[in-house]
Amino acid sequence: MTRDLVDIKKAFSYIVDISKPEVVASTSDGFSRYVPKLQKNILQLYSDKATMNTAMGANSFGSRTLAILDGNGVSKSVKECKKLGLPIVILAKNYSTKDCVQIYVSSLQELTDTALQSFSIAENKDILLPVELVIDPELSNTNEVVDLPQKTTVKNLLPNYRPDHITLNPKKPECLNTVEHNGSSVFDDEKIFSIISAVAKDFKKKVGIDLGNGITESYDVKGSSKVIVTYGTLFRKIKQHLNENKIKDYSVIRVRCINPFPKDHVAELCSNFDSVIVVEKKDLSFFSQVKQSLKDKKIDKLNYKGYEDLLKLK
Repeated sequence: MTRDLVDIKKAFSYIVDISKPEVVASTSDGFSRYVPKLQKNILQLYSDKATMNTAMGANSFGSRTLAILDGNGVSKSVKECKKLGLPIVILAKNYSTKDCVQIYVSSLQELTDTALQSFSIAENKDILLPVELVIDPELSNTNEVVDLPQKTTVKNLLPNYRPDHITLNPKKPECLNTVEHNGSSVFDDEKIFSIISAVAKDFKKKVGIDLGNGITESYDVKGSSKVIVTYGTLFRKIKQHLNENKIKDYSVIRVRCINPFPKDHVAELCSNFDSVIVVEKKDLSFFSQVKQSLKDKKIDKLNYKGYEDLLKLK
């Protein structure tokens, strides 16, 4: 394990360097200067749509593929990936679509760790779905000390990607958008959660970094009667606010996997609390998802626009 001070572009570069995707399609400019040895594999494109279409083509020929997006507007392409069973890992600064497994990261450390795990999740033959890591825009302006696993360790985590369900072959022409991978059109939530947890457990065993069950994370305060449910970087901000102001009435739950939404996990974690407050930044249907999970509980909503909104938590 090595330790380094990184920004988001250097984090992207580390992910590329250590996970060794055969093709990287990127709308995000500038990060490739950190990994000059891999520049021939990095395709800088002019739009997110072009990036996703390029990634789909590369993955369809059997290449492990990473797509790095600047925005959204790629829902149609991701829907096609789901239909075709193309296990592309997507790093996105904004939420895009629900046609993939979505994980919200809260730090650059978690970004690097979860990106490495995402290839194992996406390429698992029981699901074969794109996995999108949604990165809070504020991480784009963050520098953070990150623990980085050694390449030899990651090699044991990520075997070579050799798909047998769909690989385009010039000797056997096929029309890409007419080929459908059986089983990828509908999410099997429990199977996905089981794979995420198994990958997180294996990562802890081999790398020594613990991400819990990979689905949710809890900050429990002994004797608290209220619980806050949130996601992403808000989790750290809320914990910091509660600790700095010595507020003992709240525990905090972070939902890492937003899609599919872990309703049973959230319901179980909230079962021992009298009241629930959902804190979110914008309408991602997060509040409604939590509400559906907790049909019998009273739920309040707090829209986070800035730190002053956390002062309402007393």
